[in-house]
Amino acid sequence: LGSHLRARPDEGVERAVDHIFAAYQDFLPSAKRGLARRVLRDSLCAAGVSVERPEASRGAASARSLAAPREANGVFGDAPLIKRDAAREDLVPAPPFVEIAAHQWALRDMLIDWNAGRHLLLIGNQGVGKNKLADRFLMLLDAEREYVQLHRDTSVQALTAAPSLKDGVVVWDDAPLVRAAIYGRALVVDEADKAPLEVVCVLKALVDDGELELADGRRLVRASSDDDDARLADDLGRSSLEIPIHPNFRLIVLANRPGWPFLGNDFYRECGDVFACRAVANADEASEVQMLRRYGPSVPPRRLVRLTHAFKKLRRWYDDGAISYPYSSRELVKIVQHLDRFPDDGVKAAASSIFDFDAQDPVLHAKLLGALDVVDSEKYDDAPAPAPAPRRRVRAYYMAVPP
Repeated sequence: LGSHLRARPDEGVERAVDHIFAAYQDFLPSAKRGLARRVLRDSLCAAGVSVERPEASRGAASARSLAAPREANGVFGDAPLIKRDAAREDLVPAPPFVEIAAHQWALRDMLIDWNAGRHLLLIGNQGVGKNKLADRFLMLLDAEREYVQLHRDTSVQALTAAPSLKDGVVVWDDAPLVRAAIYGRALVVDEADKAPLEVVCVLKALVDDGELELADGRRLVRASSDDDDARLADDLGRSSLEIPIHPNFRLIVLANRPGWPFLGNDFYRECGDVFACRAVANADEASEVQMLRRYGPSVPPRRLVRLTHAFKKLRRWYDDGAISYPYSSRELVKIVQHLDRFPDDGVKAAASSIFDFDAQDPVLHAKLLGALDVVDSEKYDDAPAPAPAPRRRVRAYYMAVPP
């Protein structure tokens, strides 16, 4: 709380509590979500802590619905944007990105925590844009990226050393984690919730204690303040058993919500205290429509609005426990891309590649397709269309996983 309020002095205590506990609150069932917020608020009031937001905070909250922060003159919104001098431009990500208000504000909040020296943790459902946000964020900073995707069979050795074949001989090279720590790059750790507990403990020790023992006897150690030189690792040489961690090294960890349907571990419970956490949700309706118009410029705007309403219904069903999967922007974008390329196909035909996974349950399958009836209904024909958006086609898939 103190770190959050120090970095964001204009925000009140209640907003800081909501931000910090969002990794738990936002993934509770809808019936318990409001109760959890009331309990936290009442606890603060009982302790004599004022939870009223200051006038500046209320003004900032209303401004979020009016204008999104953008990069200009070395700042991003109201946060300083300090670019790095990338030694290898090929490691700087350059993802196709649609600048919608929800994601721009998320990038601004990530930048505030980054400037405070924090490692970042993004938690959310699959398909809400965690990879996109991480890659766009590093692109804005001109920061080199290393990438690793964890899974249930990931071991500590696999996290620190990678085998390769050279001249017919298997040799062990530094894994992306070690390279990022030595050369001051940002390491994006994807699917962190799938990793075994011993691997999670390694990440926490590296962030919290600043030390990591490697399999070959070397040890990564946090550099002292008088050794914070950008060329420190190269000057000391790779033969030293103690390798100082570059001061520019950062972790951006991506994790799914714990439990069903992603069946991951509760990464936030194990490591949330050493990261700056952010819960990434689906974008609001206006931002989602803005994004869909870029991916499907030939799809009528009213149809995009109705598709957004249909997916909001699906998400409400998930919150209420009526369905088991939280359909996200990823699936919605796939439908819009299909309709953009094959306009003669109906909405249900475009959604077949998404909903046909549930075809073995006829009742559930019919219910999912029934949610799309509103898209072709004439009930909303008189609804006003949103303001026109630029008609530049985005050909890349929305949630492409980094190589």
